[in-house]
Amino acid sequence: MLKLKSNIKSISILFCICIVLLITAQYLTAIVAGLVSMLFLFILKKEYVPGLVAIMLLVLSSTFNEDLRLIIDLVSFALLIRQYIASFGLSISELKNIPKSITILCILIVLSLTVSSMFSDSFMIGVKEIIRQFIFLVLILFFYFSLNEYKDVHYINIAIVVSGVIMSVSLLHSFLTSSAEIYLLKTSGVVHESGYLGNVSGIGGVFAVTIPLTLYYIIISRNKEKLLFEVAMVLQSLGLFLTNSRGAIIAVISAIFLILLVLRSQLLKKIVTGLICLLVMTFLYFPSVLDLFTIYFRTDRILENARYFLWDISLSIIKNHPIFGVGPGMFKYNMYSNMSVMIGSWDEEEIRWVYENAGTGHSHNFYLYRLSELGVVGLLTGLLFPLLFFFISYKLIKKYKENFKIYSLTITSISIMIGLLFRGMVESTGILSNGWIARDICTWLVFSNIAAIYYKKLIAEV
Repeated sequence: MLKLKSNIKSISILFCICIVLLITAQYLTAIVAGLVSMLFLFILKKEYVPGLVAIMLLVLSSTFNEDLRLIIDLVSFALLIRQYIASFGLSISELKNIPKSITILCILIVLSLTVSSMFSDSFMIGVKEIIRQFIFLVLILFFYFSLNEYKDVHYINIAIVVSGVIMSVSLLHSFLTSSAEIYLLKTSGVVHESGYLGNVSGIGGVFAVTIPLTLYYIIISRNKEKLLFEVAMVLQSLGLFLTNSRGAIIAVISAIFLILLVLRSQLLKKIVTGLICLLVMTFLYFPSVLDLFTIYFRTDRILENARYFLWDISLSIIKNHPIFGVGPGMFKYNMYSNMSVMIGSWDEEEIRWVYENAGTGHSHNFYLYRLSELGVVGLLTGLLFPLLFFFISYKLIKKYKENFKIYSLTITSISIMIGLLFRGMVESTGILSNGWIARDICTWLVFSNIAAIYYKKLIAEV
């Protein structure tokens, strides 16, 4: 196990800076803290930079305001370019080493956006989405270039876990300092905390990656390191509970189940048996406790959900634009012309909230989102990414079955993607969202890691 002692100080400092950024209400303080953190990143040893840039992008790229986010994104690019130059100089010969499969994937993703834009009502909105997606893919390639040893993969994974912990601390702080949320929990049993992100689905999508990855480290770690990750797991589980994001909970449970099924099957049997016994005992002796379960998961609203109306809108758009969709970023502008509810009704108010507040992925379903905006071509490219993810993972399992660290990391990565695909039935973002950094970067960092291990033949110490 690679020791954390060498970089724990750096991570701790950035952790504190991020917490200050997240809990402060003063933009000036936030900007000063941000500049300090950026300066800190510039003077770091180069092997730590990609991981800490990942933390910065995950934790800060959706917070505060557009100006600060732009600064963070630009500095992140600058740091990764600096990392590339430190490793390869000014030569662009490394571009030739990008795996052909990844090159084809990136080209097809951008091409599907371009073709769909050409047939949309607003080509310029499409161009904006194309540029954002292109920039995102370039960002991921810079992360890929930075992975030249297995320890680099380790640092990225640790950064993802640390980001989840930071978000959890932010959620806990926001909840404990919000009298309204505490009152809502006491009176109705419902909690729906989003913290600084302002979107429970977004932060839930991050937990869908960070929690299974934390479990991976619990499995392979020992002694103090294992305890550290167990604490991280508890914090993130609390954070997931506070989001009350059913899609994220489904993704996390699915991923954890698959990880334990393959890596710790006996433990899984004990957990499942214990849960069944607990549920039976609760049902027999404390039936009122089950009411809390139904309240928390809002089972009474399963048949009264704005998602159904959004799915109806999506299906109507798909029916009218099956091949190329309405164009990237154009779903929003076609919602009302394909809506079947009355203006001014409660249902229309729910749809209007999505119209006014959702950044992208208004369909609340990954598959309908790709089909409605980009048509069949967009859905195919959307599915090509997880297919390549699974193909590389399969090759890794065959090649490194005797290397427990790589084998278990690959199983964890597969489980994460399967969980996200389940989540994709009720959420649009987290897999391929036209380059939305805060939503997609977690998933693509995991992909970058397994791709680097496979194509660059990075070996973990046994």
